[in-house]
Amino acid sequence: MKIFEITWIDYKNIKTYVIGILAYDGRYIFRYEKNQIYESINNGFRPFIEFPDINKIYYSNELFQTFYIRLPKGSNHNLEDSDAELATDRIKIRLRTDVNKK
Repeated sequence: MKIFEITWIDYKNIKTYVIGILAYDGRYIFRYEKNQIYESINNGFRPFIEFPDINKIYYSNELFQTFYIRLPKGSNHNLEDSDAELATDRIKIRLRTDVNKK
């Protein structure tokens, strides 16, 4: 299973929040990170249109459009094969390396 942290950068307060976790294990799973989502919302983050309910866990067989559009051209649009940190706008998608590999 690959697990990615989704971070949001608050330039006003010079702080980065882990706003969500995206996992891939044959299908994609996204959930907001409860520890930081409320503070980030108070500082200007707006939940993704594709994921309006911050308490819900979302599942998909395809990479969610919210993240697909952020992949660089030439990456084969294949996040699960990526070990790179992707930075676009104020959102970063970063592979977690502290996860036990199976």
